[in-house]
Amino acid sequence: MHVRAKSSFLELLRYKEEEKPWDLPSPQEIARFKHETLALKEKMLAEFPALRVEPRPVPEERNGFLALHRLAGSDYAGPPVRRDFGGMIGGSASWDSAAVKAGLEAHADVVAEYERIAAMEERSSANMPPDYVGFASARTAKLGTDLLLAKARLAAEAGDEEDALRLVAAAQNLASHFREVESPNLLFETVVLLIDLSVQKTVFEHLLPAFGRDSDLSRWKSALFQRPYDPGSFAKVMRGEWDTVAELMLFPTLVNRESPNCPPDGEGLARVYSSALHDAVNRLRTCGLAELHDASYMPAATGDFPELSDKSREILEMLWIGSKAWGNGYVRAAATIARNRAALDLLIREKEGEAGELGVDPLSGQPFVFDSESRTLAMPEANFEREIEPLKLPW
Repeated sequence: MHVRAKSSFLELLRYKEEEKPWDLPSPQEIARFKHETLALKEKMLAEFPALRVEPRPVPEERNGFLALHRLAGSDYAGPPVRRDFGGMIGGSASWDSAAVKAGLEAHADVVAEYERIAAMEERSSANMPPDYVGFASARTAKLGTDLLLAKARLAAEAGDEEDALRLVAAAQNLASHFREVESPNLLFETVVLLIDLSVQKTVFEHLLPAFGRDSDLSRWKSALFQRPYDPGSFAKVMRGEWDTVAELMLFPTLVNRESPNCPPDGEGLARVYSSALHDAVNRLRTCGLAELHDASYMPAATGDFPELSDKSREILEMLWIGSKAWGNGYVRAAATIARNRAALDLLIREKEGEAGELGVDPLSGQPFVFDSESRTLAMPEANFEREIEPLKLPW
């Protein structure tokens, strides 16, 4: 107000309040913030018990999730590979079998490390090192998937179905390191979708055509469809989202009252956020894919909470941004994977000389559409017909 009293209109237009200096917290303050964060978290869990995550720690040397975190590095860039080779296995450059084989040999140490991690059967997000902030490196996961699938494609070209199946299962297990920890979150689930859809695309476009009708289709079905895509599974993701955000992102800001990002009603914000996620987890356990697709399990807007300060609503908006897109993408992946499963079932029945009904789209409840002339399986017109391209069967 003292600035306003002595300034002209033009000066006020140009006025920008100086930011107050803010010193980084000391080690003692960090320890106090951690203690207060966990105390606030326990207070919210007493009110919203469906959000509680039970830790299942495993020894460091057997923790596949921790191994991927370390492989990503401090910049989350993951291990380096030559650009031309990365483009070839990642699909942005033309495939050249000889060049891919040479590239795998040149990056033998990186490939061996990914295979070691992909062979681990345990994973945990408990007792992570101090540099862990709840983030997953999609680049690191994608590179590992690309390397394993490149080896699988070379194995298919050599007629080695056993090794191709092994490598596909290994790639799927990389996704399990993100899905099956105690606190999976929305970013982790995005990585899982990325891996699963990439694996299935490679199998239908390259591996099954290479092995032909003599493929062991039952084993391919077991290797491909490792995990459910349903609202109950997504409920676990949302519970892990709360656990990650609360402990590592939101609550540390709310207990640090010297931080310029701390709102005046921190505990009120913690309660609103926790209540919304608690309701979402409970609703997702019993709802259908349609409700998940519409994101109706989340509050419509931050304006529904007029008791919060403007700063708190601003933070809440950032936390909820893209909620509908998350749900929509998850359901789209669920429909795509269900269609792929139906395609493999169709191939199995054809091989055995049996007839049967086509699989059903899990969102609309309508059967998939098979065109016998083009050998394609498409989504029913009631759902996703313009978003998901028909699948071309391998033969």
